[in-house]
Amino acid sequence: MTEEMTTIVNVDDQEAGRYARRRMLERAGYRVIDATCGADAWRVVEEVRPPLVLMDVNLPDISGFDLCRRIKKRPELADIMVLHVSASRVSGMDRAFGLEVGSDGYLIEPIDEKELLAAVRSLLRLRERQQENEGLLARLRRSEELFRGLFEQAAVGMCVVGSDGRLLRVNDKLCSITGRAEHDLMKQELRDLTHPEDRAEHESQVGTLLLGGISEVSLEQRLMRPDGETIWVTVTLSIQWDAGGRIQSLIGVIEDIDARKRAELELRTHTARQQLLSKTMDQLLRVDDPRDVMQDIFESLRKSIGLDTFLDYDVMPDNSGIRMATWAGIPDPALEPLMFLQFGQALCGTSAVSRQPVIVDHLQSSSDPKASRMQAVGSTAYACFPLIVGDRLLGTLAFASNTRDSFEPDDLELLEAVSNYVAMAKERRRLLHETRQRAEQVAEQEERLRFATEGAGMGTWDVDLRTGRVVWNRQNALLLGYDFESGQASAKRWWALVHEEDRAIVRQAMKNASKSGQLFQAEHRIRRADTGELRWLAPYGRIHYNGGGRPTRFVGVTFDITERKQSDIQRQEWTRELERRVNERTKELVRTHDRLRGLAQDLTLTEQRERQRIAGELHDYLAQMLVVTRLKMNQATQMISPHAACSVLQEADQLIDQSLTYTRTVVAELMPPTLRQFGLAAGLRWLGERMGQQGLDVSVDVPDVAPPLSEDHTTMLYQCVRELLFNVLKHAGTDRASVRMGDDGQGKLHIVVHDEGVGCDPVTIRESKGDKFGLFSIRERMEAIDGWMELDSQPGAGTTVTLGVTVGASGAEDAAADQLPLNAAQPSGASGFSAHHPAHERQAPVRVLLVDDHAMVRQGLRSILDGYANLHIIAEAGDGEEAITLARLLKPDLIVMDVNMPRLDGIEATKRIREELPGTYVVGLSVNEAEHVVKSMRDAGASAFLTKESAADHLYETIGMVIRKTSVECSMDA
Repeated sequence: MTEEMTTIVNVDDQEAGRYARRRMLERAGYRVIDATCGADAWRVVEEVRPPLVLMDVNLPDISGFDLCRRIKKRPELADIMVLHVSASRVSGMDRAFGLEVGSDGYLIEPIDEKELLAAVRSLLRLRERQQENEGLLARLRRSEELFRGLFEQAAVGMCVVGSDGRLLRVNDKLCSITGRAEHDLMKQELRDLTHPEDRAEHESQVGTLLLGGISEVSLEQRLMRPDGETIWVTVTLSIQWDAGGRIQSLIGVIEDIDARKRAELELRTHTARQQLLSKTMDQLLRVDDPRDVMQDIFESLRKSIGLDTFLDYDVMPDNSGIRMATWAGIPDPALEPLMFLQFGQALCGTSAVSRQPVIVDHLQSSSDPKASRMQAVGSTAYACFPLIVGDRLLGTLAFASNTRDSFEPDDLELLEAVSNYVAMAKERRRLLHETRQRAEQVAEQEERLRFATEGAGMGTWDVDLRTGRVVWNRQNALLLGYDFESGQASAKRWWALVHEEDRAIVRQAMKNASKSGQLFQAEHRIRRADTGELRWLAPYGRIHYNGGGRPTRFVGVTFDITERKQSDIQRQEWTRELERRVNERTKELVRTHDRLRGLAQDLTLTEQRERQRIAGELHDYLAQMLVVTRLKMNQATQMISPHAACSVLQEADQLIDQSLTYTRTVVAELMPPTLRQFGLAAGLRWLGERMGQQGLDVSVDVPDVAPPLSEDHTTMLYQCVRELLFNVLKHAGTDRASVRMGDDGQGKLHIVVHDEGVGCDPVTIRESKGDKFGLFSIRERMEAIDGWMELDSQPGAGTTVTLGVTVGASGAEDAAADQLPLNAAQPSGASGFSAHHPAHERQAPVRVLLVDDHAMVRQGLRSILDGYANLHIIAEAGDGEEAITLARLLKPDLIVMDVNMPRLDGIEATKRIREELPGTYVVGLSVNEAEHVVKSMRDAGASAFLTKESAADHLYETIGMVIRKTSVECSMDA
C-alpha cells in the first residue's frame, strides 16, 4: 500500500495538537481527516474505514481507550490500526491497558515528526502484513475445502499413502475401482493391490520417486479385485512434504482405463490383422503363383492365431478331385492319405463338394469318419474354406491347430478373408497363364507375319475409308521411293506415282473389288519418287465392311515384280530352248533315276529288315532260351541244394544273366522292341533315354501316338534320327539336343533334330565329296521312301535337321494291318474248370493261366509253379488272342502274361481281360525291363511286373503278394 493512497483519521479535541499532527502527516503525503470528539471519529471510521486512526486518549465524550475497544470489536473494522497519543505522562499500566483494549501503538507528546511518521509507517506495514496473512489463511481454507471436495467427489480414485506404504485415506471412487470397502482398503498397501506381473515395475518406479530421482511417477498397471478379475488403471503418485522438508505422505490418483486398454487391445488386434491381410494381399500380388508365398503367409497366421497346420489344395485339371499344392505341419506318415482327395472325401473334399466352409471344434473327440485323417495329424481345431471366384471352384484352403480346441469368430473371419485373397490369387494365376499363352500366340503370329513380309520384300498398306488415313510399312515406302522416317503415308502420294497408262486399269480393279467384294489385284507401273525409275508393282488387297454393309477399311500388300516382268521375255526364249533339251534328257534321267531310286530303296529296306530279323532271332529265340535256361538252372539249384554243385550253377546263372543283358543290348541296338511294339513315338522316347546313357541329354517332344506309318517307314525314320543324334554326340561339341515330332494336319509328318553345337556350313556339306556327317546318306534314305530332309545350320549357331514323310493311305493301311487280330485258335491245355470266386471266399488253390508265345518259357514257368500245392496251372496260351479266349472260358484267378507276343501283345490283352474280368489279376513278364513297358502294363491293369530272368526267384512270391493284397481289398470291401 503506497503513502499517496493512505487515509488517516486524526482525532483530537485540541485544535493546536490536531493541526500540528495533520501538517506533519500531509507533508508526508497522507490524506488526513480530522475529528474533534469520539462520536465524530466513530462516524468517520464507519463511513471511510481508514487503515489507521491517530487518536488522543482524552476525548470530551468518549475515552480513546473505549473508542479503540469499540473499533476492534467490529469484525469489519478490526483490521484498522489504532495509534494512541497522550499529552501527559502515562504509566506503564496505561500503556498496557491501551494494548489490552486493542491499541496498536502509544506516543507521548510532544511528538517529534520523524517519530510520528516512523510509528505510522510501522503500523501501516503491520496492517498490510496482517491483511496478507489473513488472505493466505482464507486461501488455505478454500484450498483445503476444495481439496476435500475434489478428494471425495472426484471421478477418479484418490488416496493418501503413508510413508510405510499403507493407505491412510481413500475416496469412494477408489473403493468402486478396486471392488473393496473403505475399511478393507485401509488395511492394504497399494503394492498389495497391484497385479503380480506389474508389481516389480510398480516398486521400481515408487522407489525412484522416494529417492528423489523423479518428482512424480505415473504408470499403467493392473489391479487385482477380490473376485479375481483384473482392471487396468493409471496410477499417478506425488510426494507431500512436511514443514521440515521431510516426506509426509504420497498423494495417489488412480484412473480406471480398463475400457480404453481393452479398446486399445482390440484396436491393436484389429490393426495387426488388417496389416496381416494387407501384407497377404501384397505378397499374393507380387507373385504369379500363390504357392511361392503360402509358407510365408502361414507363418504370419501361425504367430497371430496359433496355427500348426495348413493344407492348400488345387482342383485337378480333369475335375476328378483336389490335389495338395502346398502344406505345412503334416508329419510324413500322415501326408500320403492327404495328397489327393476325391470330391466329398475327408473334410477338405467335403468343403469342395458343398462349396461351404467346414468348421470342426474339439476335433479329437469327433466321431465323424471324415475327420480321421486330420485326427492322425494331431489337430484339435479345424477350419476349411472353399476357394471360389464367381462360380469357379479353384480348390480349398484348410487351417488346423494342435493347441486350441476351437477358433474365435474373429479368427474365422480372418482365415476366411485370407482364403478369399488366395482364391483371387489363384484365379489371377489362371488368367495370367491364359493371357500369356494368348499373348505369346499373338506375338508369334505378328513376328511370323513381320518376318514373312520383310523376308518376301512385301509392302503392306491399310486405308481407313471413313477418315482417309493411310498406314503403310517401311517396305511399302521403299517400293514407292519415299523415306519412311520422314514421309507421310497417303493415297494421294501413291496415286501420283502410278503410271498414266495404267491408272484406268487400277481404277477398274478397285471398282470391281468394291462391287463384288473380290480380291483387288492390278499389276501396274510406277515412277519411283526418289529416282524416277520405272518399276512394276503387283498390289493385292480386300475391302472390309461393317455390320451395316458400309466399307470401312481397304487392306493389302504390294510386291515389286520388275525383275519378273523383265525376265519374262528372256525366260520365254530360254524356256522354249530348254523345253526342247529338257524333254530329251528328262526321259533318260527319269529312267536312270528310277532305277537308282529303286535300288537304293531296296538296299535300305533290306538292311532294316535284316537288322529286324537278327533282332527278332536274338529276342525270340536266344533271349527266350537263356531265360528258360535260367529257370531250369534255378529249379536244379533248388533240387540239389545244399550240394556243392550249387555254387557252380549259381556262377553259370550269373553268366547267363550277363548274356541276357548283352543280348538285350544288341537287340536294342539293332531294333528296339519298344519301336516294334509301341511305334515311332515310344521308340524315340526310348532312344532319348538311351542317348542319355551315352552322355547326350536329349529332350524328346513327341505325341503319345504317332500317325499311322508302315513298319518300313517307322524303322527308317528311327534309324535316321539315331544317326543324327550320334552325329551330335561325335561332332557338335555339345551334350544337349532335342527331338520334336508332329504333323501339319495335311498328311505330312515332321521330325526335327536340333542342337546348339558348333554348327556347320550347309554349302560346304553339299559340295563335300565325302560323307562328313552322314547327312547325304540320310537324305538319300529319306528320298527312297518318298520323304525329304532339310538342313539349317551356321558355324557357331547350332544345327537343325528336319525329316519329313507323307503319311499316305497305304502307310496307314499297312500299319493298321499289322495290328489286325487273327481269328483265335482253339486253346490248348485248357482244363474243365469254369467256376470263379473272389479270393477271400476261396479255400482252393489259386488257378493260374500261363501266357507266352514260347513253349519252352511256358514249360519253365510251369516247372517253377508246379511244386507249390496252393497253385494250380489250369491252362497255357501262346498269344494275346488265345489268352483272352481262355480267360473268358476258364475265368482264372491270376494270369502270368508275357508282353511281347504275336497277333495281340500282352498289354492290349491285359487291358481287355481286366475290363471284362475285373476279378482276374495279371502279373506281367518281359525280357525288356524298360520303364515305359512297365508303365504300360501297369496302366493296362497288371498288378505286378517281373523280368523273365527274375521270375525264377520271385514269381511265386509275387503271385502270393498279389493274392494277399486282393484278399485284403475284398475283405475291406465286404
